[in-house]
Amino acid sequence: MGKLKLKCTTTVTYEVEIEIDTDIYDNEWIKDFESYMHDLPDGVQSLALHVAHSHLAHGEGYMIEGVGWVTRKGKLAYPKDKEAAPGINIIPIQDEFEPNEWEVEDLEKTEG
Repeated sequence: MGKLKLKCTTTVTYEVEIEIDTDIYDNEWIKDFESYMHDLPDGVQSLALHVAHSHLAHGEGYMIEGVGWVTRKGKLAYPKDKEAAPGINIIPIQDEFEPNEWEVEDLEKTEG
């Protein structure tokens, strides 16, 4: 019997809400962030995308570059000895670790 290897392209969608206190993360904060990190062309909306991307790419308990440790559902999961960045909270919309959508888009034969 032979072996068949297939490469699968899969898309997984997670939905989160990002709460940002715009009294803290104002235009002055955005300009300061841009001076040492990267551009946020749409201001606070771009910051929300930066936070969401970092959180979903690295997981809970990861320090978000340029921002700090953020809360998830109002709590700092870990590390417990760190102080949360004020004014940013991530709220998952779906059940823990359950994607809202998933799809296998392509199968490609890679060997055999």
